[in-house]
Formats: sequence, C-alpha cells, structure tokens
Amino acid sequence: MNFVLTYKEIIIIIIPAAILFFTGKTLLSRKNKKMVANNMLYNVYLPIYKEIEPYLYKELSHETGIKVIRLVNTLADKYYELFNPTCLQAYKSFRNNFFYHNKKNDTSYEEFCYLIERDYEKLKRELHLPRETFLQRLTGENGKFQLRMLMFELLEKFTSVLFIISVGLIIIMFLRLLLIFYEFVIY
Repeated sequence: MNFVLTYKEIIIIIIPAAILFFTGKTLLSRKNKKMVANNMLYNVYLPIYKEIEPYLYKELSHETGIKVIRLVNTLADKYYELFNPTCLQAYKSFRNNFFYHNKKNDTSYEEFCYLIERDYEKLKRELHLPRETFLQRLTGENGKFQLRMLMFELLEKFTSVLFIISVGLIIIMFLRLLLIFYEFVIY
C-alpha cells in the first residue's frame, strides 16, 4: 500500500499540532511559575522585607543586624532553593562583613537591601498584588538605590515591549512565508 502525503496535507497536520503543543507548554509553565513565585514571596521575601523595611538603606544597630542575619539564616536553611542566588551571595557578603570585618554599614548591606526590595516588588508584580505606584517609588525616601530600582523597572518594561514586538514580527513573517509556500505548492 502506497501512502503519500502532499505538502499541503503535511502542513495541515503539523501546524495545529505545533500550536497546541506551544499553547499547552505556555499555559502549564505559567501556572507552575505562579506557584513558585507565591512560595518565594510568602516564605522568603515577605518575612525578610518586613524585618528590614524600617532599616532599608539606613544604618543598622548591632542587635538589628544580628536579628536580620538570624532570620535570613533560618529562611536560607529551610527554603534555600527559593532564594535568588544573587541575593544569597549579597547576603553572605553582608554577613561576613558584619561579623568578620566588623563593618555594620557598607555597600554589601546596601546591595542586599536593593536585591531584597527588587525581588519583593518583582514577585508582587508577578502575582498581581498591589504595589506602590511609579510616582511613589520615584519620590520615595529609600536613598541612593531608588534610582537603580527605577532604572531596572524601566529597562524591564522596555525589553518586554521589544520582546512582544519581535514575537509579533516573527509570527507575521512566519505567516507570510507560509502563504508564499502555500501559493508555490498550489500553483
């Protein structure tokens, strides 16, 4: 028995299968990402942010520094896989400078504050939770890393817009190539 498919039949079979595959993959990964983001926010970043929020980018007392370090150590032991590796590295640098070099307020603490605040706001945005407005963050009292946080958000918004535009252009090009191929096969 000779079973031969034409190009048109192959295209009719492959395109819906590919669309179904990518749609399913996207929807399943989105649900999993929200679950992980929810765990990260409520188990790691919210407790840390509540603890350090009054002291963001400010001078730490020795007791407060020890309290923050104990909290982060406890959370890192329990939820190590939920920590952003960059944030964990900044925390270790802050902890080492705090204990071994006796520097209570250096750039490692500021970097740790920045990363905690950035990841906290990013997770809130991902979970569609209420956040401060752009104007409130612009006129906030958080000090020198505030501009850095705003630059990060602007860059993130800009790249997401570019990504959407590029995906749209790729889809248009693919449809155009498909139309050209379809005309070539028919004629």
